[in-house]
Amino acid sequence: MNFLTPLFLLGALAVAAPIIFHLVRRTTNDRFTFSSLLFLQPTPPKLTRRSRIEHWLLLLLRCLVLGLLALGFARPFFNDATRGGAGGNLARQRVILLDVSASMQRDGTWNQARQKVEKLLGDAKPTDQVAVYTFDQQAKSLVTFEQWRQAQDGERKAVAIQRLTDTKPGWRTTHLGNALASAMEALEEEATRSELKRSSVQREIIVVTDLQEGAKLDGLQGMQWPEGVKVEFEKLDLGKRSNAGVQVVAEGDEATAAAGEQVVRVRVSNASDSRKEQFQVGWAAVDGRQISGTPVNVHVPAGQSRVIAVPRSVDSMQAEKVLLTGDDELFDNTAYVIKQEPERATILFLGEEEPADTKQLLFYVQRGLQTTRSLALEVANRSTANFPTAAELGAARLIIVGQALTSGQNAELRQMAEKGKTVLVALKDVNMAPSVANLLNVANLPAEEHSAGRHMLLGQVDFTHPLFAPFADPRFSDFTRIYFWKYRQVNLEGVTGAKVLARFDDEKPALFSVTVGKGQIFVLTSGWHPADSQLALSSKFVPLLYSFLEQAGTVAARRAQFAVGDEVPMPLEATATAQVIRPDGEKQALGERKLLAATELPGLYSVQDNGKNWRFAVNLPAEESRTAPLPVEELERLGIPVHSSSLVTPQQAQARQEKLKHAELENRQKLWRWLVVGALAVLLMETWLAARLTRPVPQTVTA
Repeated sequence: MNFLTPLFLLGALAVAAPIIFHLVRRTTNDRFTFSSLLFLQPTPPKLTRRSRIEHWLLLLLRCLVLGLLALGFARPFFNDATRGGAGGNLARQRVILLDVSASMQRDGTWNQARQKVEKLLGDAKPTDQVAVYTFDQQAKSLVTFEQWRQAQDGERKAVAIQRLTDTKPGWRTTHLGNALASAMEALEEEATRSELKRSSVQREIIVVTDLQEGAKLDGLQGMQWPEGVKVEFEKLDLGKRSNAGVQVVAEGDEATAAAGEQVVRVRVSNASDSRKEQFQVGWAAVDGRQISGTPVNVHVPAGQSRVIAVPRSVDSMQAEKVLLTGDDELFDNTAYVIKQEPERATILFLGEEEPADTKQLLFYVQRGLQTTRSLALEVANRSTANFPTAAELGAARLIIVGQALTSGQNAELRQMAEKGKTVLVALKDVNMAPSVANLLNVANLPAEEHSAGRHMLLGQVDFTHPLFAPFADPRFSDFTRIYFWKYRQVNLEGVTGAKVLARFDDEKPALFSVTVGKGQIFVLTSGWHPADSQLALSSKFVPLLYSFLEQAGTVAARRAQFAVGDEVPMPLEATATAQVIRPDGEKQALGERKLLAATELPGLYSVQDNGKNWRFAVNLPAEESRTAPLPVEELERLGIPVHSSSLVTPQQAQARQEKLKHAELENRQKLWRWLVVGALAVLLMETWLAARLTRPVPQTVTA
């Protein structure tokens, strides 16, 4: 028998108290009745020189109570094989988590990690159940519990080590929370399947990682850990190394220092345990390993970051890599840059208007739709006499109609709408109503000019429609400050599928839409030119135009910068025959996919399709540059049952392990309960016996 808290056995010395009380008595227990004691002086009884114990059984019961209580507080347990002893006889279910994130690319890190996993596999006993997982953003199994059981005893370790040999670290970020959750699920599934009781199985999660600060811990807060599961971190000894990383922030022409010169803004982040603070940043030379030209010096204290502008020189105008030098680690010292080409879109305006006429619709459309760095817009003006071809209509993203069209032109326009085009009609006068009816393929669209003595306001706007969704915020939803002097009152009873999106304060339609095939036709019953309204002069006009563009699928500019692991949306124009060329030169067929999820490598990607080429850059996640060790206290604060052998000496770790096994055995056996019950039983017996022995015996005295 062993004791978890043996110092409480010293409490057994308290048995001396009842012995002393039995040996020392100041008065006699016998009493005699006399007829009169009035004239007698009281004198103490004469005791013999030698004290004697009169009630041996009562003394033994009292000593036994104290002894049982002392044993109970010492928390005894049996440590033998028949009672599931702690001497290494417990079966072990162990999940080994191996970090394969980008930070493991550091020099010497991966070799250390693999050696630790091989040692853990070598220490596995025939009765152990072992599973091996790798993790970065997600956990992936190398060897599951099922595969470990199915393999022969002599082959299990060899199979696991062979699969480990074929594994290498990738470039994704570290998500420790997902990894621990997956390991815990694997242990729970194995415990459910196994015939062994959970109390007779030692369950462990061993994490082999550099445990860097940038690891994500999402999902660990409040996680319920099963009883008996412990987590141990096998940290790697990387020495004192300084590390800084570089990430692209933005590229812009507005920050140019000289004519024709471009700059790229990058963020340089220095790890909190770094010993270096001076670094250099510049464009990569042709070989991609050295900085071309004069680098930019940057001072970044440990644990901080700085954003700097890296200008392009004549020699680096075509460079697409920014390099950082001055630290000890190379894995995060490269940032890939793609010169983002603006998204090009053509807007067709159909109307007999002069672009410089401030009284017409076209003037405000051209002023409202301006070319930006991310979006190159071109407004093309066509009249009925110079009506665009089918190819020009197909290339246009948005078609604005500002005059009446012929029936043939309306038929062409409707066909384009059925194929997915968006058409916006501004009903400038009632003469356009028959043309709009023809475009909507209805027999008639009754319309009359409405010119009240007062101005009209927009009384109802459908903010649930995607067109007005950008204005749903209360800060932007006030349309009541836009005055309409004139509008065309239309009757929509004969228009099937017409949906009114905005009404005037007299409840007449101001804007309605009709779905035609895959596209939409919007009809505004008033113009935005000064003769009809103040719409073109309001702050709502330009956002509304871009909202129409968004309905046409135009506004979203194509991103050129992504992180490893991101899903990259493919260009809408890409066909199923397109090919994706990775940085290592490997080609992948795009097929019907509209999202590319296989961004496993940092570098420059391209999508080639029938002579067209779209390019984008994939960089290392910024979190991986935070390579300072994560304090174990942070993990304990999240409730993880951490038992890290890397924080103590082997002797201390073994002692702690033995103590944990002893505590588990004692908690399972709970012998102290029986000792307390026994003490209570003996105490009741002692009370009964003491009462019986001290009961006075009546005696008769004769004169």
